[in-house]
Amino acid sequence: MDRRRFLESALSILAVTFLLSRAVTHAADAPSLDDLRKTGVVGERYDGLVVLHTDNADSAVRSLVESVNAQRREIYEKGAKKQGVSPAEVGKVYALELVKKAPRGTWFLGDDGKWVQKK
Repeated sequence: MDRRRFLESALSILAVTFLLSRAVTHAADAPSLDDLRKTGVVGERYDGLVVLHTDNADSAVRSLVESVNAQRREIYEKGAKKQGVSPAEVGKVYALELVKKAPRGTWFLGDDGKWVQKK
């Protein structure tokens, strides 16, 4: 499969699963991922996973990060099997979409270890 078709297919799959995963993270009394990204408590990594951006996050935030990452890993593995690529490749494509869709103030951790904030 050529790279363009892979990216188009992966983005289609990820768009649907992104919406589903967001619905799960908005359970009652759970912190909102968007709110945590806006305030800088959590950020997004170059590989499509959520990461703590602060050391003083409470257990609810840590649980949310673990839950979101578990859901995303599952999505990446399913997409990888369908496309015949690695989950890491799918995660990187997903990360590019997160950069576009994340709210202002979101911090992004690059593969070089540097943090950049979305303006």
